Amino acid sequence: MNMDLKTARAETLQAFSTFWEAGDIAGVIDCFSPDAEYFSSVGPYPGERAKGHAEISNLISRMIAHDRVAKMEILNVQQSRDTAFWTWRYTDQTTAQILGCDLFKFDGAKIALKDAYRKVQA
Repeated sequence: MNMDLKTARAETLQAFSTFWEAGDIAGVIDCFSPDAEYFSSVGPYPGERAKGHAEISNLISRMIAHDRVAKMEILNVQQSRDTAFWTWRYTDQTTAQILGCDLFKFDGAKIALKDAYRKVQA
């Protein structure tokens, strides 16, 4: 993989994380390619699919609202060719932890697919 492209993708992931934590939906959307797909991990429809900036924006606004009381940490970022993977941890006000992971696929330096998975406490 071209080192400049790898660096650009790493910067996209960092921007995504920063915008997500800030609740900046427009900033998050800017990290996606125009025809990107997003598969959610929570909400009224776990696994809900959104395609394109408008649908992804709507989905992200609901997901950010769902997790607004939690502090997010990104862990174990890995890149390979046109994909990336990271694990994450949310800690809420009660110090309960929620764990998950995201799989990303890129189109150039933009995210073309984000597929999210969350551990659920039974």
